[in-house]
Amino acid sequence: MFVAAAAAAVIGGCSSAVAPAETFDWRGKSITFAPPPPAWRREGINEGGMLGVYFVLTGSVGERIFVADHYIIADRDRRAALDELLERLNDVGDPDDLDHRELAHAISLARWRTEDPLSPLEADIAREGNYRLDRASLAVFNEGRPEVHRQLVAAREEAERMHLELKDVLDRVKFKAKGHHEPVEWKVVSEGPATVAGVPAWRVDYTWQSTKRLYYGRELYFVSDNHVFTASFHGLEQNLLLFDRIAASITFPPADSTKAGEPGVGVSVATPTR
Repeated sequence: MFVAAAAAAVIGGCSSAVAPAETFDWRGKSITFAPPPPAWRREGINEGGMLGVYFVLTGSVGERIFVADHYIIADRDRRAALDELLERLNDVGDPDDLDHRELAHAISLARWRTEDPLSPLEADIAREGNYRLDRASLAVFNEGRPEVHRQLVAAREEAERMHLELKDVLDRVKFKAKGHHEPVEWKVVSEGPATVAGVPAWRVDYTWQSTKRLYYGRELYFVSDNHVFTASFHGLEQNLLLFDRIAASITFPPADSTKAGEPGVGVSVATPTR
């Protein structure tokens, strides 16, 4: 089991040393962690419904670490969109003040998605929230802006009910060997519950046997304030401990603060299941 092997690895040099902690925000939710050292060049990630950062080991055999926010899921939380709309509506006399047609269009953009709901709660919120937005759209041309405001506030109250849990999204985001080309060469070694930054997480360890060497992978999935994050490693076994130290440094700073949080909350891994 390479979980134990990684934990037992002897790290005498700087290969597993992390850089000072940094705070990242890709979709309105800040996350703080200590990146790998400069030998791992950083690149942005915007693919597969994720926004985040890649770290690729220079001169390696394709080793990489990434941390990313699943923006397609984060966008299903409509609080920020409704807050922005209410702010614009309240800015009477502002040059950006909305005329009737612009306001109706802005309301339509704030609607919830209703296909493939993440949970029964989200389905209920989407139904009730969209009902309020429909009422607001009608009020634009009928009752007037006080009623528009009242309906938007009611929609915002619906949005506040959103509480995404890991169990709601885990199967959508976690690694599966069968989802890869030539799945016989990809193997899930173990998986089980974990804790990242004080919140419940799920860990998946896998291997990939290429034509030249055996690669190891580890992925952690966790949710904070309706944002789903993945922290991922793919590379050689000797660099697993570096990834574990990065994961152990993850924290979520207060919403009203841009300062880096204090690293070290840690990653707690339960006994893996096979």
